[in-house]
Amino acid sequence: MLKKFIHKIKIARHFWSFWAMLIMGLVLISLLLIKYWLNKIYIYDFVLVLIVLVGFFVLLFLIDTISRVSRIELEKSQVEGMLKSMNDSIIAYDESFKITLVNDSFERLCGISEKELVGNKITPELNNTLKYSILAKIAFPSLASELTRLSPETNPSKVLIKIFKPRELILELITSRVENKYDHSFGFVKIIKDRTREEQLMRSKSDFITVAAHQLRTPLTGITWGVEVLAKKELGEVNENQEKILNQSLSALKEMSKTIDELLKASSIEEGKFGYQFEMGDIVDIINNSLSGCLIKAQEKKVKLVFYPPEFKVPKFVMDKEKIKIVVDNLIGNAIKYNVLNGEVGVKIEPIKGKPFIKISVSDTGIGINQKELENVFEKFYRSPSVLKSHTSGIGLGLYITKNIVKNHGGDIWVESIEKRGTTFNFVLPTDQSYIPPQVSGNLKV
Repeated sequence: MLKKFIHKIKIARHFWSFWAMLIMGLVLISLLLIKYWLNKIYIYDFVLVLIVLVGFFVLLFLIDTISRVSRIELEKSQVEGMLKSMNDSIIAYDESFKITLVNDSFERLCGISEKELVGNKITPELNNTLKYSILAKIAFPSLASELTRLSPETNPSKVLIKIFKPRELILELITSRVENKYDHSFGFVKIIKDRTREEQLMRSKSDFITVAAHQLRTPLTGITWGVEVLAKKELGEVNENQEKILNQSLSALKEMSKTIDELLKASSIEEGKFGYQFEMGDIVDIINNSLSGCLIKAQEKKVKLVFYPPEFKVPKFVMDKEKIKIVVDNLIGNAIKYNVLNGEVGVKIEPIKGKPFIKISVSDTGIGINQKELENVFEKFYRSPSVLKSHTSGIGLGLYITKNIVKNHGGDIWVESIEKRGTTFNFVLPTDQSYIPPQVSGNLKV
C-alpha cells in the first residue's frame, strides 16, 4: 500500500497542481500550529485542514488516472503504429463487426480507403457487392470459394481461403479474439498473409516438373525396353563385360524411373490430385509384403530384416493400402540403403494405450542423422550433407511423400536418431476411420 502511495507521489510531482495543493496544505498546517500556540484555534480550522487533505488525495487520484489514460493512449498509438507499418494486412473489428482499425496494406488488398472502412459494419450481404466482396470473405471465410483449416478451432485460428472474384487471391487468415477483462466486451484482430504469388510460383514449378517428368518417361521406357532385350540376349549373345555394363545400365534406368515417379507423386500432392482409395486393410500383410520385396536388396548389402511379432491382435482398419505400402517401402528401403554392412533393420507394431491408434517403428543400425538435420528430413528435396558424400542417388522426395500419406490418414510421423548408432522412424495410424481428415475421406469404400 505504501509503495503504491509513493509511486503516485512520484507521478504527481510532475504536475503543477500537485505543488499548488501541497503548498496550500503546508500554509494551512503552519497557520493551524500558530493558532494552536496562541490558543486561538477553532473547529472550522480543522474542517478546513480536512478539506485540504481530502482535496490533496482526490488530486492524487485524478493525476494517477490522467497518467494511466495517457499511458494507455501512448501504448495504443504505438500498437497502431506497428500494425500500420506491417507488410501483412491487418483489420480489427468489435463484437458487432464494426471496423476499428485497418492498415495501409489492407487498404491496398481490398482497394478500399480507411475512411470508407473504419466505423462501418461488415455484413455477409457485402459479398454481393463486387467492391466489398473481398472484405466480406475475409471477415466471413465460409463465403470464400475454397476454405482449408490450418489449425483447430482455437484462439488464434488459422485458415487458408481461395478467392476467384473480383480477382484470384490465396489468403492465410490468422484470427485472434481479444477480450476486455473489465467489461467482458471483445473484438477481433485479423492478420492476412497474401500467399497468391507464392502459390503461383509453386504451381509453375510443379507444372514444369510434371511436364518434364512426363516428357522423360516416354523415351526412358523405350530405352529401358531396349536394354532389357539386350541383357536377356534376345538379339544374340553378349560377352561378360557387355552383360555387366547392360545390367549396370538397367539398374541406373530403373533408379531414374523411380525418380520420375517420385517427381510425379510430389506434383500430384501439391495439386491435391494424389487420390486416395480407402478400404479395410491389414497392416501386418503390408509389412510382410514390403519386407519380401526388399529381401534381395537387403541380401546384397548383407542386412538382416527382422519383423518382431506383435504382442497384441492387430486389428484391420480403414486405409489406402497402396499408399501405406509406399510408406513402409520407403522407410524399409531407406533403412537398408543407409545401413552398415551386416547391419539390421527391425520393424515393430505397438498399440497406443488408451487411444485408437497403432504405432509402426522401422529402426536400423546405420549411419544415423545429425541432430541439427532431424527437423529437415521430411522437407521436399532435402538430403543430408553427410549422406550425399556416400549415397549420391536419390532426390530427397521419399520422406516428403511418406509424411504426406501418413498425415492424410490422420496419423503422424517422427524420427529419432543417434549418429553412427542408427535411426528409428515412427509413424502412427488411426484404427478409427473418423480420424481421417474430411478432405481426403470422401473416397471411403467401407
